[in-house]
Amino acid sequence: RVAPFFAFGSFIFCCMVKLLLHNSSSLTAATLGGADAAAHTVVMSVAMFCFVLGDVGSSLSQAFLSPFYRPSADGNGDDGAFDMEGARPAITTVLRVSWTIAAGAVAAS
Repeated sequence: RVAPFFAFGSFIFCCMVKLLLHNSSSLTAATLGGADAAAHTVVMSVAMFCFVLGDVGSSLSQAFLSPFYRPSADGNGDDGAFDMEGARPAITTVLRVSWTIAAGAVAAS
């Protein structure tokens, strides 16, 4: 069955756009001189750091910070609350892990 695969449609679209961006900019950089190609490498390293930081941070936040959200008392979901004090250790850990993974991915590339 292919239906569960399409549940990740927005994630797959985001990954495809990133690949298109990277491939088209790499193709363009291949025609540039030395200094321009070096600048391209720096820009792409920063972009990849931000891409990975955003992807990992978003996934970790959704997984580990959801329990700290408290829906509204009347159940309409308009004015729920987030337990910031209770979530502070989890937020610190999510940020630390996100930065470490993003830095590791850039260092490996």
